[in-house]
Amino acid sequence: MPSPSPPDLPASADNGIRRRRRMLLTLLDPRNLRRSHPRLSDRTRTFLATLTFAELLAGYIFLLISACFVGGFALWMAAPSAVGIGFWQSIEATFFTLVGIPPDSVDSSHAAGAYKFVIGSIGLGSVLLPAVFLGAIVFRLFVRERVFVFRKRPSLVQRNLKGETASWFLAVRLYPTSRLLVIDVTFRVYFQHRDKQRSLLTNQPVRLFNSEWPVANTHVPFTIYIPLDDNDVSPAGQFVGVQSTDMVAGSTLIVHVRGTAPQLGTDLSEVHYVSIPADLKPGDFHDIDVLYDGKGPKWSGWDKFEEEAHQT
Repeated sequence: MPSPSPPDLPASADNGIRRRRRMLLTLLDPRNLRRSHPRLSDRTRTFLATLTFAELLAGYIFLLISACFVGGFALWMAAPSAVGIGFWQSIEATFFTLVGIPPDSVDSSHAAGAYKFVIGSIGLGSVLLPAVFLGAIVFRLFVRERVFVFRKRPSLVQRNLKGETASWFLAVRLYPTSRLLVIDVTFRVYFQHRDKQRSLLTNQPVRLFNSEWPVANTHVPFTIYIPLDDNDVSPAGQFVGVQSTDMVAGSTLIVHVRGTAPQLGTDLSEVHYVSIPADLKPGDFHDIDVLYDGKGPKWSGWDKFEEEAHQT
């Protein structure tokens, strides 16, 4: 009998693993060390910001073990015969030194030169490694990868919104994940598409019906409405463009979100990408039964957040 296949990872987890893998390969790519265009900055800090606490801890343990073998090998090679220290004893001595426990089996008074240099280097590592680890933890705690979560695709909806002459809209849904209050949230949206004639990638600003969100409460959804021109939707209800710009396969909405977290006294700035399907049809999003009780995961409707409802 064929062995059962392992269960598939959730899409979000799989995307996160792939994103971190790409970032790690980019970080280690020697071509990025050249000062030629295109340049890439903040590779290390951006990569650290994507790691979880467990991943940082695993990385620190791996770094500590690697340092033990490298330092232990150097100690073993540099030790004079009078010391009589073996290879595994060197690794053990390096480990205790790195974690701040001076090993009795290592006595640098027996020799000078290379032996003392190795001992000093290991002692320096015992100061630097915890500092780097603590700095990475502090950085990870205070830098969030994302505060807002966006629905993967927009909805093509018909609305009668006050003060707006358009009847068709692209509706982009999002909600905040942070327990912190976010205020004065503003949105800027760009329609990224490729020019058919010159094959140029264009980022066209689009007009929004509601570009501000005064207060963003945890898990409370918000809808950004993008008004469409009369010629953006055919009489048969086919979506053909965004504000008189023709739709091209692979087009994307780029959403720039800015806000303030008063509890931290910091400003937030995020960029999200919302893909527009080439076969986008009239529909609607499912509502979330918001109760404002601070128990967002228990509100009904989350299971259909990514699904499309029929236009009524």
